[in-house]
Amino acid sequence: MHTSSAGLSALLLAALLSACSSSTSEVLASLPDAQPAVLSDSAAQKSAVLGLSSAERQLSLRHWSASTLAVTIDPRKTLRGPVSLRLERADGEGGDVIEVTPGSVTLKDRGVTAVELKLRPTQVAFPAPGGPQSWRLVASQGGQELGRLPLTITLATVEFSFTLAPVTAREGQTVSATLTVDADSREVPPFTFSLSPYIPDERTQYELVDDPQRPAQYRVTSLPATFQVPILLKSFPGVQLPPDSAAFQLSVDGLNALGSGRYGPKYVRANLYWKLAR
Repeated sequence: MHTSSAGLSALLLAALLSACSSSTSEVLASLPDAQPAVLSDSAAQKSAVLGLSSAERQLSLRHWSASTLAVTIDPRKTLRGPVSLRLERADGEGGDVIEVTPGSVTLKDRGVTAVELKLRPTQVAFPAPGGPQSWRLVASQGGQELGRLPLTITLATVEFSFTLAPVTAREGQTVSATLTVDADSREVPPFTFSLSPYIPDERTQYELVDDPQRPAQYRVTSLPATFQVPILLKSFPGVQLPPDSAAFQLSVDGLNALGSGRYGPKYVRANLYWKLAR
């Protein structure tokens, strides 16, 4: 009798354990896949090996112009050797690059290290980012992040001006128009550009004297820069010209070499104003 009762108890216990196991498996299967923990900037700062701080947390930077940022680095552990510094977008996207100089700092043996960084955007995406964007200054060593400083940065592109001086000429005459190139930043690297009619239909009214298939290249090494542009003003039979002056638009091509589609072909233009000599 006792043997039969013990066997029945064992069977009931096995069935109960099987049901519990099945229920647990169903619960686990219904749970979402485990996701890796992502530290916020504030959490990352608290757990950082290095403390990074600055009185400036909101910056406005212009393409190719260098700006300064004073940063204090406070080691929370003993470190040896140089520490690398870089700026990266907080959203992980590329397309905007800001150089940091110096790119590495050797910390003092004890206490905080104060350093003045030069920040220089070398690429600005098109269209230019609208308003402030979240960035972070990251300190690392041997590929391991040691600390970060959240920053709010507004990027702006350089505004160029291409100005052609007014001319007076007869129909069928070639004139040498003076072109002045300038920008609201003098730190722009050397670049090359060419000119072409902005409106193709106007080729019948004027023509750049250089071979249209191989337009003249103009090289800017410093700003402001001045060039002489030969232009043939053709005849205008049956065309009623304005009594004072006429304007032709020239397209400035090749500025995309500056590292941003913001300066792409047909985006910047120069206007030639001229009076018809009688």
